[in-house]
Amino acid sequence: MRRRRIAVLFGVQVIVLSAVSARAVDLVGKDRMFIRFTNVRADQVGILVRLNIVPNHEQPFSWTGKTIYVGRDGEGEKPHLTRFVPPGETTPWIDVGQYMNKQGERSWATYLSPFLCGVMTEPRADGLFILAEVAQGPGTKVVRRLEVRKPELPAQPAQREYPWLLGYSVWNGSGPLLPTLGLLVPAQPDICPRVYTLEEALRAQLEVVRDFPDVGRLPTQIVFKTQDHPEVYRALGYSRPAPGRCPSRK
Repeated sequence: MRRRRIAVLFGVQVIVLSAVSARAVDLVGKDRMFIRFTNVRADQVGILVRLNIVPNHEQPFSWTGKTIYVGRDGEGEKPHLTRFVPPGETTPWIDVGQYMNKQGERSWATYLSPFLCGVMTEPRADGLFILAEVAQGPGTKVVRRLEVRKPELPAQPAQREYPWLLGYSVWNGSGPLLPTLGLLVPAQPDICPRVYTLEEALRAQLEVVRDFPDVGRLPTQIVFKTQDHPEVYRALGYSRPAPGRCPSRK
């Protein structure tokens, strides 16, 4: 169990790593991983999903990754009003394996590829109401089916708040900010078969930290790099640093 938790810990922290490497990377490839979305809103509001697949590598899509807009007609490069999904309807299956890096800049075969599913609404309305399905084929070998209902999330967030109000790209800060379902999707599901939400992965990180012994020599180095996980800072006994500075021990 500890080994699995550590894998999740690495999968989340790699979202914010930004080392540059000339090493070529492989993609998961076509016909290997799919996703679709259903509008589960109870009102008459349509949704369009800004899907950003974070590469955690500069190649081949740059650090910004691949962003597509998923609507009633499938994937597209632009958000058009005719593409919003009405309540109760489902998008086609989208072949996302062609946009997924098999590994990030610093990762191994259990790499979890971050999917940032930012939800736009028309007319604009608060709340995140969506059903997401991830599968190895269009409707076959479903890896996870997840329904989210969070009416408290604003349609136009004033500031980024991890893990539900995010932008896109490797730093999750490029705008506009949207109510976002963040997923960590296995690049090789036969090795690592589970899809995590960012919230679940954060809880797993905290569980790993809580398993640290309360006695013994204090660590001089902790291999964890992030700027937006105050819960982890507090669990480690550090105060949250100012941007660009290292944390200090309380």
